Amino acid sequence: MTSRRLFISGSAASLLAVPALPFARQAPLLAQQPPPLSRELKRQLQGAVRTIVAEGRGEGARRVAVVLRVWAAHGVTQGYDAHLRDGLARAIKRRGRDTFLYGQRPHEAMLEEQKAFGLPEWLLGPHPPLDPVLRGKTLDLLVREGVTPSLARTADWFDAVAKQMDRQFTQPIRLDDSLDCHEMKYFKEALCDMAEAVCYYAFLFPTPLTADACAVSAGACAGAITAYWGICGWRNY
Repeated sequence: MTSRRLFISGSAASLLAVPALPFARQAPLLAQQPPPLSRELKRQLQGAVRTIVAEGRGEGARRVAVVLRVWAAHGVTQGYDAHLRDGLARAIKRRGRDTFLYGQRPHEAMLEEQKAFGLPEWLLGPHPPLDPVLRGKTLDLLVREGVTPSLARTADWFDAVAKQMDRQFTQPIRLDDSLDCHEMKYFKEALCDMAEAVCYYAFLFPTPLTADACAVSAGACAGAITAYWGICGWRNY
């Protein structure tokens, strides 16, 4: 029987490589993407997260992975990575690193986004505590490689999550599962920190593109919260 530890081993070394979405204030052409594209992407991601909540099986997680891969492919064709590396680096230089190291958007905005992705009331909690060490690594990752590599890796993570969610219905719970759940929780928190950084950037530099970036990254975070709960929540949430 395959241990859940195998599920985590491929992702534990890159927990911080979670989705960083395209955003660059100085990219007017990117900011003019047609609204229907943004609405459809968000609609599909909302549906995928709600499937995780409703069914507790892997189909929703696989749908999240598909949406993230589509977004990553679109980002490659549009040159998102170069714009992200340049735009965020310029913003940090202009406003200071501490602005992004400690900045958080209003809590009400986070709750509205999570509710839009179908998180039930009992999964909504206080604003997660800010970890400046984790946020620093997140910012470094965004400035170093841009967006699409993180999206692709996160899609792979959701595919692995999907297998584990389906496995729960066919195999017994192992005694050492709590170890894997600990690593899943860390990945979830790193992913949601990335979403918080993206949404804070969008809060400071509101454009159609940054708003869309916040929505998609928040959806990935919501998906991770519900997938973690589906596998580990009743013991470790």
